[in-house]
Amino acid sequence: MSALAPDRLAELLRQALAQDKTVFLQVSSGSMAPLLRAGDQIEVRAATVAELTVGDILLLEAPAALFSHRFWGTAAEAGESWLVTRGDRMLSFDPLWKSGQLLGKIIGWRREGRYYNLAGPAGQQLNELLARLSAAELNFFARLYNRPELAMLPAATGPALNFHQVDRSRLLTFLIRQLFKVRAKLIIRRQLARLLD
Repeated sequence: MSALAPDRLAELLRQALAQDKTVFLQVSSGSMAPLLRAGDQIEVRAATVAELTVGDILLLEAPAALFSHRFWGTAAEAGESWLVTRGDRMLSFDPLWKSGQLLGKIIGWRREGRYYNLAGPAGQQLNELLARLSAAELNFFARLYNRPELAMLPAATGPALNFHQVDRSRLLTFLIRQLFKVRAKLIIRRQLARLLD
């Protein structure tokens, strides 16, 4: 059996979410690690831009794939609203998303037979803590490499930032990122028991 094309999958997801059906998808990358791991099953609920809170994890439709990344806010240009997102393990923001590319919001996930709820107060607190930690990591690297643009929300126009163009020690970067990852894991470990349904 062949996999569905991303645009067809997005169409089916929109239909299911419009009917308030429960939708689970499998995570295929580590861009939201350590919270979401490849193989986890995320639960998606329909959401509008007005319902989003900074720190929420969104499901977005791109031409070649679906993405689940953290919401950082909106940018406006020429009367159009754009979504600003970034994966927790990424050191640059995603290209801006049109509001029509929003499929929904991640409200929980399953891993190894357990369900973790992000929709309740404990889940919202965890999202907020991880968003703050992620922002601290971005700000740290912006200062370390004297690249303030790394920590700025992107404008609707302009090139996407590429952290890998930074011409500095990869070992130092790796070690510091591991420290932030360990801190994120400690926060997650403390909060997971509160997320179980």
